[in-house]
Amino acid sequence: FTGVRGGILNVLINLPPIKDEAFKEEMKATCKQLEEEAAHLLEETLQVLHQKLS
Repeated sequence: FTGVRGGILNVLINLPPIKDEAFKEEMKATCKQLEEEAAHLLEETLQVLHQKLS
């Protein structure tokens, strides 16, 4: 999850100088989707881990 978040921040940090607004919006939407998916997978993983440890 940390790696995904780091990659997303890298993309977002480097977007401002890009002139193509449509591309920037597409990348922002993609980043949001990836972060949501990563958060969901993290939650699922933690649930399995807690079940195994119980």
